[in-house]
Amino acid sequence: MLAESWMFSAALYFITTGYLLRYVFQPRVMTQDKLFGAAAAYLLIGVLWAYAYAIVGYFYPQSYMVVGQPGRLVYADALYLSMTVLTSTGFGDIAPLTRQARGVCMLEQITGALFVAILIARLAGVYPPKGSYVKDDEESE
Repeated sequence: MLAESWMFSAALYFITTGYLLRYVFQPRVMTQDKLFGAAAAYLLIGVLWAYAYAIVGYFYPQSYMVVGQPGRLVYADALYLSMTVLTSTGFGDIAPLTRQARGVCMLEQITGALFVAILIARLAGVYPPKGSYVKDDEESE
């Protein structure tokens, strides 16, 4: 029953994050609320991956090394692991042991790096290149 609850929660966070990212990356002007939305989406991505770690740990016991001992993650530890992987901090006190756990970890690392790169590209695309500004009085001539 616990695994089903985690799967439902992961699906809910996935859908919520998708809708939020759709709003953030609309081709309109980048506003302050879109920046806050991007920050919220980044945190939601961390929560989503925490459920993925917990699910892997449920179906593949002993998938993680937790403070020097192989074991199963509680959700709080999964959230901690997710945030350290997403931000590329990787403190090392929790480490994936099985292929499944390592695979999820690699996917989250890629997601975190791509999110930051795409967001920076989106922000850079909002502003026109330097030198392309035309003064108002030059336009009227």
